[in-house]
Amino acid sequence: MVSVEDGLPEEVPGKVPADSSPKTAGGNFVIVDIGGGNFAFYAHMQPGSVRVKAGDTVATGDVLGLVGNTGNTTAPHLHFRVMDRPAALSANGTGEGVLDESRSEEIFVNRVSAVIERDRLAGPHANQLPLDDMVVRFSE
Repeated sequence: MVSVEDGLPEEVPGKVPADSSPKTAGGNFVIVDIGGGNFAFYAHMQPGSVRVKAGDTVATGDVLGLVGNTGNTTAPHLHFRVMDRPAALSANGTGEGVLDESRSEEIFVNRVSAVIERDRLAGPHANQLPLDDMVVRFSE
């Protein structure tokens, strides 16, 4: 375990938080060192639900926390990514493209497979936050 944030309040579903900042964007989160210079980021957890602390050793199947609606979010969900450093705002990855937004309702309501527009924002990205609906591949 590398880093933990807990105690940020739940946001109102359906509303963009007015006071969000880069520091609070991930809400309540856990960052786990998964070895090989890689780190797993789990964000937007319910306040008071994080069950681990910095320095803990975790294993497959351990509960880290509960999915919530904290940080820069409009609905409860788990934000997960693999990073090359334990810092969500400065980690690197390779853009695969962007989700086809014209099908977003179909994807989320009817659970059909997402279509990735591979020509939009594809290629290496460093020191940038992913945009909404951007698909990022992590590699060494």
